Amino acid sequence: MKVPRKIKELGLFDKEHIQFSLETKCPDTAQKLASLARDYVQSYWADLIENGPDEGEIRLQRAVMRVKLHGMRYKPVNILADDDVEQIVRRVEKAAENPDNKEHVAAFLGGAGAPELLLSEALEKFWQYAAPKIQGKNPEQVRVWENSRRRAISNLIDVVGDKRVTELARADMLSFRDWWLERIEAEGLSNNTANHDLKFVRTVLKTVNTNFEPKLGLRINDLFEDLKLESEESERVPYTVNFVRNVLMSRAKLSGMSEDYRLIVWAFANTGAGPRELIMRQPEDIVLDHDVPHIKIVRRKNDGLKTKSRPREIPLVGASLYAFQQRPAGFSQYQDRVNSVTTAIGKFLRENKLYEREGQTLYSLRHTFQDQLTAMNVPDRVQCELMGHAFDREKYGEGPTLAHKQKILRRMAFEVID
Repeated sequence: MKVPRKIKELGLFDKEHIQFSLETKCPDTAQKLASLARDYVQSYWADLIENGPDEGEIRLQRAVMRVKLHGMRYKPVNILADDDVEQIVRRVEKAAENPDNKEHVAAFLGGAGAPELLLSEALEKFWQYAAPKIQGKNPEQVRVWENSRRRAISNLIDVVGDKRVTELARADMLSFRDWWLERIEAEGLSNNTANHDLKFVRTVLKTVNTNFEPKLGLRINDLFEDLKLESEESERVPYTVNFVRNVLMSRAKLSGMSEDYRLIVWAFANTGAGPRELIMRQPEDIVLDHDVPHIKIVRRKNDGLKTKSRPREIPLVGASLYAFQQRPAGFSQYQDRVNSVTTAIGKFLRENKLYEREGQTLYSLRHTFQDQLTAMNVPDRVQCELMGHAFDREKYGEGPTLAHKQKILRRMAFEVID
């Protein structure tokens, strides 16, 4: 159908003609659909000319409710093709029950218009739909989770504009990928940085596409097919035992680092725990008045552990025992900014060249810990219970005791040196 001049002047259509498939091979069904489609599109245009776009949004919401009352979901005319023939016929039959009521017909055949949801508005909707995903996360984890998705959508808007979600096309996503390729080249970034942005944009759009009423009809797979850039390996590089013993355990070498940060490094070295697992410990998780001093890594509200195998008890020996003896209540002042702490420690290590190879970070100490366990032929089950890894065989008995684990860790413990 040709788009009337007055409709084009409203800025809602930028093409001379509109067309859409009725998605049926049945001539009789097609004839009914074509006739009704022509009527309600013309009716919709007439309403827009008379009442303007704002009235159109009100009419759209009425259509959504009308169709919902009949156990269906409103679909704009351009995505009715998603239905199979049986569903299309059902909609035609419902529309035919009251053919003189243009609003009734438009509701069932998608003639009440399409949602005008902008990309920026879609992000706000996403927070509502994705709320269950952040249950159990602490405030810092929520902030990091939200910022990554907010940044990705902001980047997309910078490239394609804050356009309607329903107007997103494959060309927009290709432009977004090309924009990232230029940044990677100019700024020396990793392909993985772009891939993360693409993943977050896809997640936001897919979630909104699934939950928003009326149906948006985005073809997510078509939009994002083959956009991912070739991944780059980012395997953590462990420190050697000698480097940890003679450099990272040295007060002199770490003299420019704050005392708390030094203690975190030392606590990390003999436990194999992750930085978050260490810093998020509450005073009751740090048990020093026991035959085997240890820390308890347990699940708590707003302290989501990565996997169900992560809760465990780890004996404290050597530098790690010393660190917690200096901070028996833990590091609670950093619990809302764990990432900032690890970033600051990593920056200090890089600036002072306290590494052996590129790619080594604070987290590399966990890999050193794993290498030590492997070198000592520690049984798999004990390794898993120290590292917080899943044990992929049937568990029998109580497992290794604290005393047993302490004996192993003492053999590989690092000590603080002056």
